[in-house]
Formats: sequence, C-alpha cells, structure tokens
Amino acid sequence: MPRARQPEYDQNTSSLVWTRDGKYLVLAQESGSRLHVYDADTPSDRVDVPLDEVRTTDDEQELTGTLEPLPDGDVVALTRSGSLLRMDPERGAWTGEPLTVDPSPRGLVFPPVVSRLLSRPDHPDQLVVVTPDDVDNGTIQIWDLRTRTRTTTLEGDEVGWAFAGDDTDNLAFSPDGRYLAVAHNDGMVHRWDLRKKARVGTPVPIRGGQSVLAVTNSGVMLTAGGGEFGLWHPDGIRIGTIPSRPYSTAVLRGAQLIVEYEDRRTAVALDPGTWLNHLCEHADRAFTAEERKHLPPGTPSEPPCAGA
Repeated sequence: MPRARQPEYDQNTSSLVWTRDGKYLVLAQESGSRLHVYDADTPSDRVDVPLDEVRTTDDEQELTGTLEPLPDGDVVALTRSGSLLRMDPERGAWTGEPLTVDPSPRGLVFPPVVSRLLSRPDHPDQLVVVTPDDVDNGTIQIWDLRTRTRTTTLEGDEVGWAFAGDDTDNLAFSPDGRYLAVAHNDGMVHRWDLRKKARVGTPVPIRGGQSVLAVTNSGVMLTAGGGEFGLWHPDGIRIGTIPSRPYSTAVLRGAQLIVEYEDRRTAVALDPGTWLNHLCEHADRAFTAEERKHLPPGTPSEPPCAGA
C-alpha cells in the first residue's frame, strides 16, 4: 500500500489550524501565495487554494499565514496587505470579497511580529484582529464578518508580541465571549469586558515564557508556562497552581480545565463553589489556631463549611 503524503510542515510554515469539525487541516507558509488543505481521512488528497482570485496587490508573497478557524467550518486568513479572506475548506474555495482591516500595513517588520486572529465564542461572525501596528499602538480590533464592520476598538498598553512558530499565546476569550484576556508588554495580563469596552479587575503578572491560557466566565484567569498552570482570581490574587508536564496540553471547557498528557486526561473544576463543596466533603472541621494565624482579617469565626 503506498504511503500517504503527509502535510509539509517545516520552518516556513507560519500557521496550521484544524477546522472546528476536525475534518480538515489548513496550512499556510510564510512566503506562500496559497493555502494547503488536507482532508483528515485522506491526507494524500491535498487541495491548494491560490490567492490569485482574491489578490489585493501584485505582491507574490502576500499571504502572512495567520489563520483562524470559524464555528461554521470556514477558515479566515489575514494577508500582508491587511485584508481578511474567508475560505471554505470543503470546497477549497474563497467565499466573499476581501475585507480590509488595516488600510496601511507595514509589511515585513522586525522583530518578526505576526498578526493575531481569534474567533469570539457565542458570536460566530466576530473576530479579534491584532496587526503589528496594533501591537505597538495597544489597540485590539473586533470585526463582524457578516456586516463587514469593525464593531469595537479596545485601546490600552502595547500588546504582547507573538512570533511565528512560537507556542506562547497572548489572547484568550471566556467561553461566553464576554471577557478577553490580553498579555501586554508591561508584563501583565489584563481582562477586558467587551460589554463595557473597558479593562476590569486587577491585572496579573506574567513572566517570560509564560502565556495566556484561558479566562472563565466568572473572570478567573489561567496562565501557562514554567511547568505549571496558574490560576488567578479576578481581583489579581493568585489562587494556586496546577502542575504541568513537558508537552502536556490544556484547554478550557466550560468551567473545567482539561489537561492531557500522553494517554491521560485530567479534568479540574474551576468553580470556587465546587472547590468548597469538595473540601467540605473531606475536611469538615474548624480552622486550627495555627491556620487562623494565616487567615486575612475579618475571616468569620465559625467553621468554613458552616452552612455549605
């Protein structure tokens, strides 16, 4: 039986994403002028989707390779000319006209900061766009692909850099799409409330090599890196850590953090009420005198599980 051709992932590959239904793998190369679409069941059947029919400039290397899957199965690409392109992997064809989100792009920049795209949960046509200019200006754009309009521009400190091939991430949405956690170059992660269009809560520190992992609907933020997953209260207080192993992966599903390592999967509840119920099931007692020395002022005198 002949060996199936595998996706050609190399140092020139700038973006690689699965469609939301897991049927297709879409690859973009940094200096390429087309997308490569692989069927998950038959990876030898590669379909190339050229930029020719949607090209907005004469640049033969227009595609940046920044990709993002959408809930309906399509994939969005951002070009160096500052245009969003929407592609249907099943048909291997572009859909609609290019949408300009950056009218005066810088092109190649140094350091080689890449643009960022992030689909907004519970808002299937909305997308976060952060270009290299946005990084410097501290701006975060929210675009609606259906109405082809920019609905919101968030303005703050310089956004954390993202580089091609780097595993660290600097953006994360809450599952309901209300909160957006953003790592800024001041070494802090800020939480944006898109209803209020403002930063809320207390920012949390992030060290080099760490990334934004997730933010829950209740505002708990999670960071990753340094052999641990960090949990942070909306008020900026460090709740605790969850150990991680090299090559382990984690994803937020509702109010649970799902951690996978080799063939093992662990689900960690992130709801404080669940923590309290679990604690009270196993340690329903009053604080000891020594434990009370470490409690903050104003802590009630009754046992912590009273009335739980």
